[in-house]
Amino acid sequence: MRANSFGRWGLAVLCASICGCVRESVDGETTVYDFESWTWLAAGAGGIALLALAWFLQAFSWWRRSLIALIGLFFVAGFVPGMLLDRLVVNDEHFHLKTGLWFSPVDEDVRFDEVRRFELTSSDRWTKRGKKTDYNLMVHGKAGSAKRIPVGDLMKVALGDISSRARAHGAEFVDATGDATGDATGDAR
Repeated sequence: MRANSFGRWGLAVLCASICGCVRESVDGETTVYDFESWTWLAAGAGGIALLALAWFLQAFSWWRRSLIALIGLFFVAGFVPGMLLDRLVVNDEHFHLKTGLWFSPVDEDVRFDEVRRFELTSSDRWTKRGKKTDYNLMVHGKAGSAKRIPVGDLMKVALGDISSRARAHGAEFVDATGDATGDATGDAR
C-alpha cells in the first residue's frame, strides 16, 4: 500500500470522528448527552495513524513529517481527551454543560428558574474554505445577567429537551438565527 493511501485512510478516520455521534442516556428525569465511544476511538486511531505515517514517510521532507506528527499528536493528546470529558446533563431543574479541550473547558451550569429568556443566535465568519456559521445560546437571567454558551454537537442534539424543560419554568425560548431549517427547539436539524 502506498504512503498516499495511508494518508487518505488516516484523513477519512479523522473526518469520521469529527462528525460526531451523540449518545443520549435517560435515567428518570435526567438525560445525559455525551459522545459515542466509537467517535473518540476513531479520533485516537486517526491520530495514531498520522503519527505512524509521519514516522514511515521517509520520502517527505522533515518539516512535512513534523507537521503530520504534530497534527496526530494534537488529536491523541488534545482532541480525544476533550471528547471523553464532553458531557451535557439535563434535568427538570437545570442543565450542566462541560465541553471543549481538556486544558481549556467550557463549564456552564444554568438553572431554569433563574432564566428569563433563552435566545439562539448565529454569526457568520469567513474561513479559507468559505462561510462558517457559529451558533450560541444567549442566556438572559431574571436578575439582568447575560451569558453566551457555545452550541456544539451535544447542545444541538439537546436543544429540544432544554427548551421544553425551560418553558415549563416560564422561560422564553427564541430562535434569532433566521434559519429556515427549523426552530430553536431542535425539532429540525
